[in-house]
Amino acid sequence: MSFERYSVASSEDGLSFEFYSDGPNGLIKKIIYFRKLEADFEVYNLGFGDYNKATRKIDDLSVSNNRDRDKILATVAISVDYFFAKNPKAKVAFRGSTPARTRLYIMRISNYLDLLNQNVIIEGLTQDGWELFRKDRPYKALLITKKNVT
Repeated sequence: MSFERYSVASSEDGLSFEFYSDGPNGLIKKIIYFRKLEADFEVYNLGFGDYNKATRKIDDLSVSNNRDRDKILATVAISVDYFFAKNPKAKVAFRGSTPARTRLYIMRISNYLDLLNQNVIIEGLTQDGWELFRKDRPYKALLITKKNVT
């Protein structure tokens, strides 16, 4: 299954990606980045947001309303694939910058869970700890691990 997505430019180390959302509000630069959380473990946080030229920072709370949400989410998803190509033993942790965004990610993952489960293991964080992702459950954060890593 193929999803419409934007072309991304990757940093040489495969830890950051950029692309431009294109819609009614013009071209908006988006940044995806992976930051190692623990020195002893291969767990990386996935961060994502609009690049703010004035502050030279990534704004993960901005709402660009460019009417391309699914294309953006597909682009973020493919960046995870690219990240795993360079870091196959890593785990990627993420959550939305707001509870509503976390719910959106859970809903989109739920819609494509069978497809995603072919290549990755997805876990969700509950108040009791991590569990294998189940559709439409309220999770605080998500964790993705590539399958079949030797």
